[in-house]
Amino acid sequence: MIYLIRHGKAEPHSHSDFDRELTEQGKIELEKNFQEFKKDFKSADFKVYTSPYTRAVQTAEIFCRIFETDYEILEDLGFGNDGYAKVVKSLGDGDYILIGHQPYISEAIYELTGANVPVKKGSIHRVR
Repeated sequence: MIYLIRHGKAEPHSHSDFDRELTEQGKIELEKNFQEFKKDFKSADFKVYTSPYTRAVQTAEIFCRIFETDYEILEDLGFGNDGYAKVVKSLGDGDYILIGHQPYISEAIYELTGANVPVKKGSIHRVR
């Protein structure tokens, strides 16, 4: 199973896009979303991959703290839909969390399922 997660609410574009951090509200919303998501699992053995952008890494840190796991940074998740397609095609059996950005997440969902899905900040989307 693949779960695509968009990073939480981040600072405005006042400086480098790469270095934008989550807002306090964004952190609180992610905490709530991930705690709710955790209720669906008796146990979870996720492999977590994140974009290298600061707000995505911070999202992964919150997720991994809640699920007591680790994450790996994948450069491909920071740059375009081709990166997501490359990552998804390389995955084996298991459950995966991919944390990244718009519009790449909605494009990946469309490529994998044919569905046009709105992808809000902090949202979680399951793809089989």
